[in-house]
Amino acid sequence: MFEINKYVDLKGEYYIYGITDIAALFYKKIVELYGSNSIIGFLETKPTVKYYMGKRVFSPQEIEKDKVHFKIIIASAAHFKDMENTLKSCGILEEQIIVPYRVFDYFKTLYRKGKERDDIRRVCFWPPINDNNQDLLRKISWFIPDRMEVSVWCDNDKLENQFNQNVHLERSVDDKDRVFQEAEIIFLWRTNVDENEYIKYIDKIYVVDPYFYSYIETLNYHKIYYSSFSVSEKAAYREKSKKIFSELKRNAKKGVKARVFCSGPSIDEIHDNVYDDSINIICNSMVKDKEWLERVKPYILTFMDLNYFLSPTKYCEQFLQDVLEGQRLYDYYIVVCEHEVPLLLSHCPELSGKVIGIAPDSDEYMWPDEQKLKVRGSENIFTGMMIPLASALCDEIEIAGCTGRNPDENFYWKHSGRTQYLDLMQTIFDMYPSVFRDQNYANYYEGHCQRVEDLLEFGEKKGKKYKNITTSYIPALAKRN
Repeated sequence: MFEINKYVDLKGEYYIYGITDIAALFYKKIVELYGSNSIIGFLETKPTVKYYMGKRVFSPQEIEKDKVHFKIIIASAAHFKDMENTLKSCGILEEQIIVPYRVFDYFKTLYRKGKERDDIRRVCFWPPINDNNQDLLRKISWFIPDRMEVSVWCDNDKLENQFNQNVHLERSVDDKDRVFQEAEIIFLWRTNVDENEYIKYIDKIYVVDPYFYSYIETLNYHKIYYSSFSVSEKAAYREKSKKIFSELKRNAKKGVKARVFCSGPSIDEIHDNVYDDSINIICNSMVKDKEWLERVKPYILTFMDLNYFLSPTKYCEQFLQDVLEGQRLYDYYIVVCEHEVPLLLSHCPELSGKVIGIAPDSDEYMWPDEQKLKVRGSENIFTGMMIPLASALCDEIEIAGCTGRNPDENFYWKHSGRTQYLDLMQTIFDMYPSVFRDQNYANYYEGHCQRVEDLLEFGEKKGKKYKNITTSYIPALAKRN
């Protein structure tokens, strides 16, 4: 299935266009075949880091055109056409550009910027399942709670009681072609099966195999429910978010600073302090610490890593219980990504009227407002939501608990035990193995540090003042102590 070897050869020298998970996988596979000298470097349309996977990152305009034999492998299943056009505009010949379409068939996701799927009504899962696939059963019920007709093949009648009413058990694989033809989406939940069973429907295939690669499964599950809504229904959710955001701004304390509290271990440095004189923004599982909530009386809770916070795991179950309890006590607003709003409300309808969806699809840094509830996309809650929200509300922002990564750590970074369900972490690792298996933590952290610097510099040019008030290994914060 993974055929990158069909696109490269021993004598070639290659740039890889992109610095995403797919790019990292291409790099790994090519190095395994021909060694690291076969890779000249990486390309990014607007470089955000200097190095990736130990190789230099160039813009397309910086390509060493004097290298006679080089070729460029595009590493984006979503944006390959735009990237191909960018290269051609820089004088790169068509025969020098490699677009691995066959590989991209398995890496495509339900959301492509500007090409969002709408009003999907029929979905099926392949291959057949049995009662050993309990995680899959939970995911189907959690991520597709209603609205869609879902077909799964299963010969065990007892499993029918484990599904929602919108799930239909197919009895015979002889009907496979009929179901495949009727379905708008075919979720391939195991990739180590015979391609001939589904290959003629490859345009409908989206991978949700937890062992496939990185975030591919996650991205498809977390977009599917939103894809069941029509354009007008999504617009209605968007208008409601704008209305609630206007209320949030109207009710915010005037003339005070915003404080952003993250869940790193350095948050313990100020744990005993009281911070109820500001607009306080907390994130993720900080709702766990009841004593801390009473000291800060949060105005906004935001979260965005759905493997942790919107999934059928014990971790998420406890998290949502604490979210509901905290919301009843402090009446805080909840800010999530736009596409997460319907799914969150389907599981927590009590939060209606307090949930704001912000679209993480701006090409440039920006603060959300009533006209454009948008931010620049980011993989991290601090740069993706917390700083843009704080900057939209106040001119002076203090930052605490954004500890960063100690040089001797080998995960993303540590969290305070007060603000993390440490005893439930394994439930996430077990349900999403490829996410943690394929993450390059060093690359992630380097990119995060650069985004923090870029975002704070952008804000300072807009007149914002940022002050870090706890220990941080992130250079941009350390120098703003």
